[in-house]
Amino acid sequence: MTAVTILAYVLVYLLYTRFDDMPTRIAIENQYEVANNLPYPSIAICTPNQLTISSMNHFNRTLVNIRKTNITIHKAKKPGPHNGLTVVSDYNPEDAIDGTIVNAGAIREPLRYFNEYHNSDCDLLCHVKRVEKHCGCIMMYIPHVKMSQICDISDIKCIIEVKLQSTEEYRRSECNCPRDCVSYRYRVNMILGNLDALPYQIRNPYGNMTFNKSSSIMHFFMPKSVYVIQKQETVMSLINFFANLGGVFGLCLGCSVITIFEIFFYIHLAFKQKRKNKVHNPRPEKYPSGHYIE
Repeated sequence: MTAVTILAYVLVYLLYTRFDDMPTRIAIENQYEVANNLPYPSIAICTPNQLTISSMNHFNRTLVNIRKTNITIHKAKKPGPHNGLTVVSDYNPEDAIDGTIVNAGAIREPLRYFNEYHNSDCDLLCHVKRVEKHCGCIMMYIPHVKMSQICDISDIKCIIEVKLQSTEEYRRSECNCPRDCVSYRYRVNMILGNLDALPYQIRNPYGNMTFNKSSSIMHFFMPKSVYVIQKQETVMSLINFFANLGGVFGLCLGCSVITIFEIFFYIHLAFKQKRKNKVHNPRPEKYPSGHYIE
């Protein structure tokens, strides 16, 4: 009996350890989803300088209202390079302003947390907090921070040291970032080429443009019309946990909820029978003369 009880305890401990090590699992479904229902990923193209001479000459024309809400979200209906996003860029080194202008633009109010939770934002803020702790500044890509708090060129060495010290195990122990309930992961494939054959195309969509050695054409598109769904499920819920515990105790001890009720029932019957025996068979009284009277 003792060995069976120890075995049940070991099985329960292994069950809890499995749940603690891997609380979720990812199961790949056999079905595919049409890419029309997949939102197009946000793409940010950063220039070497955020401020150029041409933008200063046409300042009013280049103003953007960051509070604008009527934004049209692009959805790729079909796969292929002709149904995605095409960007033509031309970097002119003479159009760049001196990098000493660091206070240009509006000063933003500090906001330490994002509006909605995302696992990537949680990991990002974890790294930002470490940089702020060791270097005394905030990374420039965090929204709604003051310009006086942003890291500059003199902080690059400290940022690199913090990045090198941030191992995967250290991030897990320091940051508590649960997974997203619903998330999308895009795998990027990059193909490079040149524009030498562009003038010889029969249908050249860029015929009215002038290209030089610094010009680039970027295509962002979906390679396939379908994508695979990965469904994330919990390994065990509270119901599954108690069901597994019941299976362990039932296998090793033959115990169940009915068994517990039976134990209390038989204890109740034993006390009831004992009380009944006391009523029908009272204890004889002994007198000093040595005689017993029933």
